Amino acid sequence: MLVHPEIAALRGNGPGQRRVQARMTAASCAWRAVPQVETIARALDAYGAGAPLENCRALAQALCDIGHSRALILPWIAETTVALREEPLGEVPHRYRVAPGLTSIQLMQSGRATLSLLAYERPVAAPSDPETALFQDRETHEIVLSGAARGTSHTMTETGRIVTCDHRWKAGDRIRCPDYRHARQVVAAEEAMLLLQLTRLPDCPGPTREY
Repeated sequence: MLVHPEIAALRGNGPGQRRVQARMTAASCAWRAVPQVETIARALDAYGAGAPLENCRALAQALCDIGHSRALILPWIAETTVALREEPLGEVPHRYRVAPGLTSIQLMQSGRATLSLLAYERPVAAPSDPETALFQDRETHEIVLSGAARGTSHTMTETGRIVTCDHRWKAGDRIRCPDYRHARQVVAAEEAMLLLQLTRLPDCPGPTREY
């Protein structure tokens, strides 16, 4: 196995590892100390404890108004990129998941609520329309920060029928799935699409269902 010399050097350098970790942690703390971010974090605490979103004003604004969304995200990008320029081998201190075409980073979590950043990449090959829909027992609010994508939304009626609508989401658009009867799918990003996503699980989540 080939290992880059800088990575190999860092493996055996305890002080160097602690320096890198400290720099990345400092960047995250600097972002959390931004007044707008502190206010949203407090609102997330209330929302995660069960408060209605409309009662969590700062959080609701971040999911409704792209200006407020960017006031949350741009300082995070600035602090993180500066830290990574100084420490290229640093690891961003957030949970993240990478899959083909989609990267998600968990920015904050409190109680049953999670605030995440999602990036959908433009597909290399022409995508095919999905044949199934996945319904999760959670409340989801999203706002498109940049880019555009084609997708679908699904609503399950009381009779069990699924109604599907086509969409083209772009910067400023909001997407809402209030409960287990609603779902959405991004079919293809026309240009890399960035989403701010807020989710909250119920006290006793039901099973995820695929139809």
